[in-house]
Amino acid sequence: MSTSAAKTYHHGDLRRALVATARTLVEETGPGKLTMRAVAARIGVSPAAPYRHFASRELLLAAVATEAFHELADVIDTETKTDPLAALHSVLAEYVRFALRAPQLYRLMFGAGRPDRAQHADLLAAQHRLESAAAETLQRAAAAGAIAATDLDDVLLTLRSLMHGVATWALDAHLTTDQAMVSVHGVLDVMNRGLLPR
Repeated sequence: MSTSAAKTYHHGDLRRALVATARTLVEETGPGKLTMRAVAARIGVSPAAPYRHFASRELLLAAVATEAFHELADVIDTETKTDPLAALHSVLAEYVRFALRAPQLYRLMFGAGRPDRAQHADLLAAQHRLESAAAETLQRAAAAGAIAATDLDDVLLTLRSLMHGVATWALDAHLTTDQAMVSVHGVLDVMNRGLLPR
């Protein structure tokens, strides 16, 4: 470890610094370009230092993704609107807002190159926490009579798929940020009204 790094990082701090720095690099260049050497260089430690805490690049990316899932779940957990349908809309829209705020993190969490959940228990638990928070919001809306009684798992899958679609369109530059958020509300309005004639 360099002299400057030794002054900055005390025992136990390096792991936290590695995750934070890896996250910054992911946000700058995308998860596909992250290297352990680049993380070490950014912090100012030897190329071997990251391997004391993460045996591979995959493990470091999984730690970054785990943190991101918890961050999004924390936001969803704060949705305490009196109107349960408004709370549900806010939770779903937050998926898209998160993608727009942190596109490369969103790709790490949900994209094709994401870490294998089956190999990372902490990451799997973090994703389940996010899914449970969204499901609980949907259940509150159903219990309040704000949405029709139906298979809530199917409803949640439909809503998440729609929000992911809007987010992906925005990330791939088919929609501007403003257009994406307008689309979120439009999609949810269609879902509220349903497609079948009444």
